[in-house]
Amino acid sequence: LQAREQRAASASAAPGETVWVDGSGDGRFVHRVGPPDASTVVVLVPGVGTDLGDRPSFVRDAEAVHAALTPAVSSLAVVAWLGYDPPDTVPGALSPRPADDGAARLVADLDHLRRPDRVPQVERVVVVGHSYGGVVAGRSVAAGARADAVVLLGAPGIGLPAADRGVGRPDVRVNAAR
Repeated sequence: LQAREQRAASASAAPGETVWVDGSGDGRFVHRVGPPDASTVVVLVPGVGTDLGDRPSFVRDAEAVHAALTPAVSSLAVVAWLGYDPPDTVPGALSPRPADDGAARLVADLDHLRRPDRVPQVERVVVVGHSYGGVVAGRSVAAGARADAVVLLGAPGIGLPAADRGVGRPDVRVNAAR
């Protein structure tokens, strides 16, 4: 029992910080789990129907990804990124406009993350997009996002052939799963 309690205490959640919140509309937010000076950053991009009300579960997802990857990555931060207004419903996802708007914001945020004056420099950025968030991730990479890899999970509108071509960028590793 004592050993279990010690393990639980040492395996507590990584420190997290809400970096930005905008309550207008459905709301947007950015939350980081892990150190602000991490050399590897994983950015989670959610899909259809996500809003500020989903913040607790989205932050838990970031904490779970951080916990799962920490043994393999020494300096890691995971960012729960809701920097755009996803469509509220699947039929609303037929419009590419939210994905284009989100992609532009993600490109800007990744540019800020990888700015030249940042010490230490971020060495690796991986963007993970789920569902419509995968569409945002894919479009951001095609628009020049400074990512090293993108993971598309159940991303409609991207398709595996486009993923195999690196979403138009041979310098970005792309993994896709249905």
